[in-house]
Amino acid sequence: MDDEKISKHIRVSALVIKDKRLLLVSDNKQWYWTPGGRIEPGETLTEAICREIEEEINVRASKIEEYFSYAFEPEQTAGGMSKHGKEDNFLVEIDGEINPGAEINHFSWHAADEILTMPILNSFKENIIKRLVKDGLL
Repeated sequence: MDDEKISKHIRVSALVIKDKRLLLVSDNKQWYWTPGGRIEPGETLTEAICREIEEEINVRASKIEEYFSYAFEPEQTAGGMSKHGKEDNFLVEIDGEINPGAEINHFSWHAADEILTMPILNSFKENIIKRLVKDGLL
């Protein structure tokens, strides 16, 4: 695949964990992801993760800690092909009660064994879920 034709981007991802369960969000319950998204022009990674958390789940981050970054290749999703890029993951603690924003309509907490069978990017399962288990966080 020609690198110039691949849509590359950097995504920030909030790993919000409660009782060894990871917060996942969805817009249709057919595909799941962690709160997060693209970085806007001029934003730092921390600013982007704070904005995305507020937009998607209407709470504020009370603590943000860099966790793990990885590059990913395009793979099939419910909405088509994912993009080639990099994901920066942060362990995030939140203040307030989750209230889904305009981009999502569902949120739920999941243990690692559940996540491994859910419709979520394989690169996320391989790079993040297994690491969270290894580190004793899930």
